[in-house]
Amino acid sequence: GVKYLGSPLIMVLGHENCGAVSAAVDDSGKIYGNVKSIIKAIIPAVKKAKQEYGTKDREKLIEKAIDENIRLVAADLVKRSSIIKKLAHNGKVKIVTAKYNLETGKVRLMQPILGK
Repeated sequence: GVKYLGSPLIMVLGHENCGAVSAAVDDSGKIYGNVKSIIKAIIPAVKKAKQEYGTKDREKLIEKAIDENIRLVAADLVKRSSIIKKLAHNGKVKIVTAKYNLETGKVRLMQPILGK
């Protein structure tokens, strides 16, 4: 989309109370199939949240891991796509992160990742 359609914005949107992140936090190794590959992708965010925020409050840890996962997915776009990286560095596309509140329907913008 950014190359052929000239889309000026990429938004990585996560949401609160994410079941996949909760499963990654609680991962007991008993998750199978496609869900396991999703959990595996989220584990780095869970590890980072545990390092920075601890593990005493499970609900807070889950929300912090969601935030970390949103940031990591956005950063991964630039690592995996030379096109996105080039366009972002040249100010042609902006990458932003946001979190959707399921209860209120509001979207909270997080800090921009790349672009002008």
